[in-house]
Amino acid sequence: MTDVGITQVSRYVPWLTLPHAVWARAWGERAKEGLGRAVANFDEDALTMAVEAAAPIADGARGLFLASTSAPLVEGSPAARVAGALGQGDVHTVD
Repeated sequence: MTDVGITQVSRYVPWLTLPHAVWARAWGERAKEGLGRAVANFDEDALTMAVEAAAPIADGARGLFLASTSAPLVEGSPAARVAGALGQGDVHTVD
């Protein structure tokens, strides 16, 4: 029997944080409790973070689905680029 549907999920959260106090000061609001919000570093974009997220589960994958509101490329398939970066060039990709 073949698995159908989403069989594995992974995520990547940038290590850099923007403290709530800085966020609140910029928006004229009161600071929330907690450490802050995770933000991408200057060299992190949707593709680099997708590669980091997919790396732990890429072995044996038959497909890669990538969804982003900020894809850094206009031409080409970001999902295919992620698969290529992970050495998974023979998987089905969807953006």
